[in-house]
Amino acid sequence: MVIDEESPSIKNQEFSVEVQEQQMKEMIRRDRNHPSIMLWSMGNETDHAVDSKFAEAEDSTRILTAYRVTNGSAGIFVKHTDENLILEDISSWSIRGWINQDAKNLTPSDKQQTDAEDKLNTINRSAVSETANMCNRLYEDHGTSMEYPNSPIRYVDPSGIVDMYRIPKYLYYLWQGIYGKNLMVFIQPSFWRSQYLGLKENISVNSNCDKIELLVNGISKGFQSSDQSNLHCVTFRDILIEKGQLALLELKMGKR
Repeated sequence: MVIDEESPSIKNQEFSVEVQEQQMKEMIRRDRNHPSIMLWSMGNETDHAVDSKFAEAEDSTRILTAYRVTNGSAGIFVKHTDENLILEDISSWSIRGWINQDAKNLTPSDKQQTDAEDKLNTINRSAVSETANMCNRLYEDHGTSMEYPNSPIRYVDPSGIVDMYRIPKYLYYLWQGIYGKNLMVFIQPSFWRSQYLGLKENISVNSNCDKIELLVNGISKGFQSSDQSNLHCVTFRDILIEKGQLALLELKMGKR
């Protein structure tokens, strides 16, 4: 586990220089003997970050960083920023159950608006693939003073992979497919409506199995291979939607 410990300087809150210096000293002196801490952060999305000279004076052995800090407020000792480390860029905001425009006839214009779950598997694939060892930054939705556009629940940050009741969202199954040790498959979208009958749609599957076969009413629709290159998310394209049952056969290490 690697920790980036962040100062309270966030979201343009105004602190006096004296308060910021004291906060940084207390934070570093309290936690500098924890070997998991790799970075001290001067602030997050702010133009009032703490000056990095205070961190440098306390601990010159660790990386000093800042996330989306403007106006040069983090000082001259910060050599590392959000451009060097992908953190919040692999996160997104979603409401469990909002699958597509059938549920709400709206397409969010940016990722800080609550998003449809079926879009989350495309979240910064190239960035995640490059690191090969990162995950969503939050496990569960949590309370907040912010109001996210289009969210049906006020004062909840919906950026977790499960909701506040710990019910998994689609992104949960993406990460389970990438990191889970037990064999798993998850077909999404998981809700089909009568208006889809007779149409050809794409069916995405999260799985950590080597090979997956899709069956519609017992008839094979082909095989797909799942691995790190596709983030263990495969798509069966142009599948005719009909009444009946979707099923999967998973193959792992030659065993069915």
